[in-house]
Amino acid sequence: MVAQTPLPIAGESGDDVEQAYVAGWADLNERIRRGEPWSGSERNAAFVSVRDGADRLSMVDAAPLLGLDDPGDGRAAARIDIDFDGDDDLVLSQRTAPRLRIMRNALADGSLGVAVLLEGTRSNREAVGATVYASVAAESPSAASRVQARSRAAGTGYLAQSSSWLRFHFGSRGDARRSPRVRLQVRWPGPGEGRVEDFGEVRTGRSFLLREGAGTPVEITRPAALVLEGRAIASPDPDEPLRVALPVFSSAASLDVRASSGRRAEMFGLSSDGPRGVGRPAVAIVVDSRDPGGLEGLGDLAALSADASRGSVPLFAMDVAGLLDPGGPDRLPFAETMLAASGWTGEVLSAEGDSLAVLEEFFAWRLGRERPPALPWSFIFDPEGRIAHMRTAPWGAGQLGEDLTLLLESVDPRRAVAAPFGGRWLDPPGPVDLSGLKTRLEARGATGAARELGLARVEMSSELGAGDSTLRLAVAQLRSGQLQRAEESFRRALAARPASLEARQGLALTLQAAGRVPEAFDAWSQALALAPDDRTSLTNHALLAIRSGELAAAAADLEALGRQGPEAASAVERIRLELEAQGAASEASGNSLREDPKKDDGEAP
Repeated sequence: MVAQTPLPIAGESGDDVEQAYVAGWADLNERIRRGEPWSGSERNAAFVSVRDGADRLSMVDAAPLLGLDDPGDGRAAARIDIDFDGDDDLVLSQRTAPRLRIMRNALADGSLGVAVLLEGTRSNREAVGATVYASVAAESPSAASRVQARSRAAGTGYLAQSSSWLRFHFGSRGDARRSPRVRLQVRWPGPGEGRVEDFGEVRTGRSFLLREGAGTPVEITRPAALVLEGRAIASPDPDEPLRVALPVFSSAASLDVRASSGRRAEMFGLSSDGPRGVGRPAVAIVVDSRDPGGLEGLGDLAALSADASRGSVPLFAMDVAGLLDPGGPDRLPFAETMLAASGWTGEVLSAEGDSLAVLEEFFAWRLGRERPPALPWSFIFDPEGRIAHMRTAPWGAGQLGEDLTLLLESVDPRRAVAAPFGGRWLDPPGPVDLSGLKTRLEARGATGAARELGLARVEMSSELGAGDSTLRLAVAQLRSGQLQRAEESFRRALAARPASLEARQGLALTLQAAGRVPEAFDAWSQALALAPDDRTSLTNHALLAIRSGELAAAAADLEALGRQGPEAASAVERIRLELEAQGAASEASGNSLREDPKKDDGEAP
């Protein structure tokens, strides 16, 4: 929506930096609300402290060695001895599937260790903030002993808590000393913080309760160890047949197609009036006619055609051979023959323009992958032209009817079928934000398709009234350079809300960007009639007045801005510079000021 903010100032001023900082946080918060990760597709890390030859501490990422470098969007890692064998295992949670992983600690098997549970009396009962020091008893008074320290903390990552037990390890059972004695000391938090309580020496291989003020450890019997069978997490097979019912239907950009008659058209996607569908569910298959063997992946096309005929479901086949081999011959006639021989009765079209990029990026984006699965693909579109199902699984008799029945279900039943798949979890219920797909298309160079997706936010704002939705649509069209459509939408918004300053300013900016100076000047005049002191309207009205030779009007605008003080300083300076430039041009030419025919994008509010 058009916002009323101060005019931008050229250069890197403090205001620019502050606005960029605020905009950055706003973008980050928007991504978090969409459920996107903060750090892209980075693999998880696990840092271990090590000492070099000079006994200096440093950190090393040991995740690849420990099997922890998972690409999932991690949230927390909590320690717990889940199999009661005396060492800490890890429980990992992440946003993407598998949502929960238990990593059994096999590295510490056979180690000599001590487990400690703290209980506060004068400090807090859980002893949060306490530190336990454990050291192997020295063989002689002069022998040095390295001290291990563990602190009792609360909270481990996002919505996670590690076990209250603190564990220490002192070599393996194969060492010369089979069961060394370990000295335990505790620095308690709270009253008298800083005092250290000595609990004496204990044997390894045991567990103890250390109660504040007792000075003597209490041994606790450890439960019998459990035998856990671990298994590797299998990576999803990229060629595994998929049948994915999207819980929330998603729009994609338009698909450019060509028929054998030479007729060209845009199918599905988004238009200025919203999603573009055919008014009923439709099925589209995507094939590469250079690979006749690939049709086997589509299954029984005759059965699919029969099911579609019974349900009056339009069928479209899109051949992408021309996009994959731009210099090759026209394969559309061959594709028609090939598909007809397989029992296909629907229309056969050649994919053109950015169609392949749109479908590839959509499929990969919804699967959470870098690349889409291998062709062929199938899509089911809802009556409004949004993608409701995607699949690489072969079709069989009756399956189209099953998918169409599911298409009519509400979100929850669809989610039960749809998630998870391919190691990922689908979107939560609610509008699907297409900005991720938009970014992917921009990276592919499909700028036209990316601009079209800029309308998606307007399409999904069902909670807004008609005037608000039209205004948001108009702003999206203006930003994407669709000036004619933007003008039409701003005028519709004004018809719904004649007193809308935002709509009036948007119309003026659109006319200004189109180089229609007299109309833009009149539109800014009408905006000033609604809000005489609005800085954006005053500035743009003054600039167009100068270029139209209306110097008295420009002077009045300049005077009104001058009364607004330092906040309008940049606007005042801009107008004065324009006046000086126009005055110099007038003196040089000896002519009076005329309307400047140059296109002017204006100052955006």
